Amino acid sequence: MKKWLILLLTLAQMTVFAREAVYLKDGNVVKGNIIELIPNQSVTIKSADGSIFVFKSDEIEKIEHDTSEADTEPPKEAPSEIIKRGFNCQVYGSLITGNMYGITASTALGFQFNKHMFLGMGTGFRIADDNYTTHVAVPVFVNFRHDFFDYGATPFVSARVGATIAVEEFYDASGFYGGLDLGCRFKRFMLSTGIETACGEDEKTSIYGLGDECTYQAVNFVLRFGVVL
Repeated sequence: MKKWLILLLTLAQMTVFAREAVYLKDGNVVKGNIIELIPNQSVTIKSADGSIFVFKSDEIEKIEHDTSEADTEPPKEAPSEIIKRGFNCQVYGSLITGNMYGITASTALGFQFNKHMFLGMGTGFRIADDNYTTHVAVPVFVNFRHDFFDYGATPFVSARVGATIAVEEFYDASGFYGGLDLGCRFKRFMLSTGIETACGEDEKTSIYGLGDECTYQAVNFVLRFGVVL
């Protein structure tokens, strides 16, 4: 009687999805869910294939919790990656303010090395004004982005280094171009803010009108919107 009382208390602690193993005195083992237990009389167990077995108490050596499958949760399906490893294209639109004010449209084609790091080459079109004239140029740059987390929404840091090629009909001012952004990526969409700098040589704005070269450097604040295609 004591043996069956202990068995009842043990089974009461098991979840309805638990599996038990009934060890018989003849050496056989039947695994499944116990669906009926009559102390000192019989045990009814349903196996995984749906078969039902009834054993008398004098046939049973012991009953134990089966840990071979019940305690092992099925592997959870990994969430699909929003941005997968491999080549991808990123498209940006930017608002500029500071020494210049205007807009920039750009795109970058490169390789996503893992869930965190992207490296690619980019180009675009920038039109902006300062206190003197209109700047129209084509930036060409290396684009690096590092996402801090693996989540669908993650902060990131992005850097651009390259050059601007001036459209000479408007303004002759080719030179260095670079920038640093901090932002957040929401799945495939990006929003960031940062600082850009551009410098170059200008022959058309010589204050003496003699064709002397004048250097300039502009530092601008940028609000950038982007999407990964």
